[in-house]
Amino acid sequence: MPQYTRAVIHLDDGQEIFFRDPRKFGVLKLLKNTAEIDAKLGPEPLDKDFTLQYFSEGLAKRTARSRHLSWNRSYRRHREHVRR
Repeated sequence: MPQYTRAVIHLDDGQEIFFRDPRKFGVLKLLKNTAEIDAKLGPEPLDKDFTLQYFSEGLAKRTARSRHLSWNRSYRRHREHVRR
């Protein structure tokens, strides 16, 4: 079993999924109804509803910028072009 394994999910075909969490910050929940969580997550990034406008509006609500986005020059150029 891999180190830091906190849970193992055994699938019908014999495969296993390991929940590994070395720092013990993760959470694993088993839910019957995912509607409440799905509403909080928003659209998937590859979904047609995940547009640049949706993403930009989400960023505008943040108090701190993500370092990953600030390092991504293509995103900055595109965002600056959208602002004009």
